[in-house]
Amino acid sequence: MALKKSIANQINIKQKKMEEIAVEVKKLKGMQKAEERKNQAERAGKRGVLFERLLPDTAKLDDAHFKSFLERTVANDFGKGKLKVILAEQEKD
Repeated sequence: MALKKSIANQINIKQKKMEEIAVEVKKLKGMQKAEERKNQAERAGKRGVLFERLLPDTAKLDDAHFKSFLERTVANDFGKGKLKVILAEQEKD
């Protein structure tokens, strides 16, 4: 009977450790997501500023027209092809 209690006790201890680890993993994933959001926001800000410096008139566009502009000038087959070339060049560097 003592052996059964010992095994049951070990199971409980391991389950508690698993729960603690699950909480730690969840916390770390949250921290990782927050860091990714921060990096994305920083990148978006820098790139937006650069974009408006290169094409200042785009600042006058509302969101719908800006999206349309991007789709017509960049997010098309030509733009996607150019992006692939640039990414390939970046990998070589």
